[in-house]
Amino acid sequence: MTAVRRIPVEDLRGLDALPALRDGPVRPDWLLVLAHGAGAAMTSGFMTELTAALARNRVGVLRFDFPYTALGKRAPDRTPVLEAAWKAVMAYAAAHRMQARLAVGGKSMGGRIATQILAQGPGEVAGPLPDAAVLFGYPLHPPGKPEKLRDAHLTELAKRVPALFLQGDRDTLARIDLVNKTVARMNRQRKGSATLHVVEDASHDFAVPKRTGRTRSGVITELAETTAAWLRAI
Repeated sequence: MTAVRRIPVEDLRGLDALPALRDGPVRPDWLLVLAHGAGAAMTSGFMTELTAALARNRVGVLRFDFPYTALGKRAPDRTPVLEAAWKAVMAYAAAHRMQARLAVGGKSMGGRIATQILAQGPGEVAGPLPDAAVLFGYPLHPPGKPEKLRDAHLTELAKRVPALFLQGDRDTLARIDLVNKTVARMNRQRKGSATLHVVEDASHDFAVPKRTGRTRSGVITELAETTAAWLRAI
């Protein structure tokens, strides 16, 4: 069952709360806070299907909209606003997780902003840091510009929480050889700090060509089962 939530914020673009949805077991072992990507809301097809698949695997999910999405805007908020929203959601999740361990992450931009906050250290969030980060399609670089890596903070992330990267090998925002190098560098910083799961033939949005015989639901099931197994193992 999906439960509607409102997460308090302090005047973010005139908002005093962000819309959120809670799914999955009432008392899960893990609660995953899931942020959407730049071009989709928490109720997009991908976010909804992924949430349902995670819930089937006994992972609780709290998804939310960033301020620009809540206001019906298309252009993402500036980084300080995105980070402020994430910090408010992390504080809310920490206070309402009951006995569950807490993981944070999301699709593309949503996951990237979470990692930026975690890399800044414990003082940036209310309470202890979350226990893990789960990143669906981490945007390692802009499309077609692999020289402009968004990885400077990831060695700091490696010192603080383990991270799971779920990446398609056709992702134009994350050339897979560069993702491999990034994960290896994080693991040199701290052994076991980064795990990479590659989804064969998948794009940034985890779409796969018809020739593969795979379906969207099959890919999303793979993402959810991999995430649940990884969380259980850490």
